[in-house]
Amino acid sequence: MNNQNTINQNIINQLLGQVKTISNAYEIVSRNTGENFNIFSLLGLETPELKTHSRIVGELLNPKGSNQQGDVFLKIFIQKLEQKFGIFCPNFKSANATTVLEKYIGKLKDRRGGIIDIQISDGKNCILIENKILAGEQIQQLQRYSTYCKETFSEYGIFYLTLDGRDSTTTEDLYFAISYSEDIIDWLEQCKKEAVNLPILREGIGQYTNLIKKLTNQTENKKMENAIIDILTHNDDAIRYSKLIRDNYDKAELQLKKKQLELLQEKINVVFKSDQMLPPDMSTVRALRNQGDGLFIVLKDFALSNAGLYQLAINVELNNNYYFFVISKKDAPRELKNNNSKMFNDIREILNNSIPESKEIYNSWTIGKSNSFGMGIIPENYFFPSVNNEGAFNDFATKVLEYYKIFNETSLDKS
Repeated sequence: MNNQNTINQNIINQLLGQVKTISNAYEIVSRNTGENFNIFSLLGLETPELKTHSRIVGELLNPKGSNQQGDVFLKIFIQKLEQKFGIFCPNFKSANATTVLEKYIGKLKDRRGGIIDIQISDGKNCILIENKILAGEQIQQLQRYSTYCKETFSEYGIFYLTLDGRDSTTTEDLYFAISYSEDIIDWLEQCKKEAVNLPILREGIGQYTNLIKKLTNQTENKKMENAIIDILTHNDDAIRYSKLIRDNYDKAELQLKKKQLELLQEKINVVFKSDQMLPPDMSTVRALRNQGDGLFIVLKDFALSNAGLYQLAINVELNNNYYFFVISKKDAPRELKNNNSKMFNDIREILNNSIPESKEIYNSWTIGKSNSFGMGIIPENYFFPSVNNEGAFNDFATKVLEYYKIFNETSLDKS
């Protein structure tokens, strides 16, 4: 048995060694080509939906846009979607189309109203894109857009765009789920070919394509991917033991993430105790994400008349290297309506006045968020056994104590 275990370990080590050799080789390629340099990443514009993604996608889809290519990119987009879903707007006149970002369609009421991320219309027909990078769905969002389209246009297509192409969880109305990971990258690659003789436009599209690949965790270099596939498909042991690694990878990652969360909780406890304060309530169960990377830190309990007890808290997402402020009913799962509810406007104002940067981002899942609310870690490898996050976690724990003191001295109760 021991001899067999040794043989198995040797095979796995050999497989990992081969993959590492390939990876190292292509890291050299990356350095020589500069493909890891990305202007969006440097400017902190990787994830904002409107500031980055809706503006870029919308601009490329705009026949009257600054790219000055007319409806070339829009035609490619429609053609690719028709190949995937069938013809959805047969009479759409792309040459006459106009693109509007953040299209206001009225106040929220009875499956109506809201703000559409991207609307492309020729006057009679339209294409709507609901763009989701990190934000969650709003209540009846796609249903409201469907009502608007039925009342306004002859033909229409509603597209729900996410990083991975996931389905909407809030509607049974007709829509099409598309992804950045496949649909947008394929479209961008074709747009880049069309712009081959326009160097500034071509490189701009290339930079944005690389950003999408980074956000969707895709292999940057297809040659490296093919080289690894070649190893796995030409050796019985390689494919057998790579499957064994795959089957256990998620469990190993979850265990490593759990250790990091425990370290973060420990740092918060130490910082609070050093200031002679009781540590806050902390929970991984009530965090927004349920992937072993979330922490829910209660800053303040408060009561609203006829509404019960609630909590102002910080929600941490290590995989995304950020945190934000939320409201949740005490001892209950988080609910989207809590952050949208008007009855929390006063508390949101107190939060924004106490922590001004929290005004920066406001969406359905948060009452306060900022691009500066980073954890100071690298999301791709923060859980690796050799990575030391103690300094970043200690800095964050100090911030939590500061926030806690602010609200410990502030009454949020409303009679």
